Amino acid sequence: MADTDGWRLEVPSSFDLAWTVLVAGGALLLLAALVVWGVRGREPGGTLTELLLIVLVPVLGPAGYLLGELVRRGRRPARGALAAGSADPRR
Repeated sequence: MADTDGWRLEVPSSFDLAWTVLVAGGALLLLAALVVWGVRGREPGGTLTELLLIVLVPVLGPAGYLLGELVRRGRRPARGALAAGSADPRR
């Protein structure tokens, strides 16, 4: 290990790089979840709970929210589909 200004480094630099990548990934995940939460149309109830889940649960909160949004969007018909007169495929 290298000696830098009297400090003996005990942790290999590869661990520093791994932690940096993990923290940056978590920050990007949080930012993505907040953007999706902010852009999505507000539905009464649950919005404060969703925001608290995203912000307070470190990595699983944003990941779970984004996964839930993907599943929820997969179940909904396209925005213009019902307005254009097409039948709801679930009926």
